[in-house]
Order: sequence, then C-alpha cells, then structure tokens
Amino acid sequence: RVLFRSGGVGSGPANGPQIVNFPAPGNYTVSLFLDDANCSSDTTKYTITVANYPIANAGGPVTTCANQPIAIGTTTTPGYSYSWTPSNFLNSTTSANPNATIPNFGSTDTLVKFIVTTSEGFCSSKDSAIVTVHPVQLALYNRPGPQCETGNSYNF
Repeated sequence: RVLFRSGGVGSGPANGPQIVNFPAPGNYTVSLFLDDANCSSDTTKYTITVANYPIANAGGPVTTCANQPIAIGTTTTPGYSYSWTPSNFLNSTTSANPNATIPNFGSTDTLVKFIVTTSEGFCSSKDSAIVTVHPVQLALYNRPGPQCETGNSYNF
C-alpha cells in the first residue's frame, strides 16, 4: 500500500501520480509512506517551497511623439526584479517603470513592443506594452540663392 500526504489539497490515486495544490506560499512537507503488511514501512519526506507568483505589468498601450520620453510599466513592488526587452530606447532595463525615448523620422507612426519579465525568487511572469510613436515633422524647404536688396523676392 502506498500513501501520499502533503500540506496541500491533493488529487489522484493513492499510488500516484498526485496533483497537489498548496493554499498559500510557504514551505510544505510532502511525505510518501510505503506500507506492506509483511514488511516494515519506509517513509520519504521532502520539503517543497511554494513562492508567490509575481504579477508583470508593462502598462497599457501608450502614444508619444518621436524623441519624447514616455513612462511604461508600473510602480516598483518590493522583492520583484524586472528585465525589459528590447533594451533599445530605454533609460533602464531593470526598472519597474523605465522611460522609452524612440526616434521616428519617417512619415508614418512606428509601433514598438516592449516585454517585461517580472521575477520574485524562482518564479517569473511576462507582460508587454505597445508604444505608438508619431513621426517628427521636418520643416524642409529649398533655400533660394543670394539676391540683391532691390527688387528681390523669395519663393519658399
């Protein structure tokens, strides 16, 4: 006879496999008891660490103008670490809420997708944010040649 016991709520046949859902973060002892009516019992115990699941938050979709810093992400949660990709255009890749400064010299909007991996201990989660960047409107004209003071006109 095989008995499986844990500090969580388990399901499955007595001889396994067992699925265990633990009620909260913490350390739990899981024990496996082998019982044979003809022989002595054996027991194996393990301590399992259940950690919090961090919540990643890259922020909502945001819009900015080219070369104008805009904050993405959220406020820092103590104990969490952050890693942003791509690293281009960010003032920090390890902050919960970095500023993105993105150039756009084209004629249409540019979309940049940033992904944050939020970790606490050995657990991590990911989220993404889209930044829409309006292009810089360039003021261009053909420079007229030099002219005399009298009777001149400039066409721009």
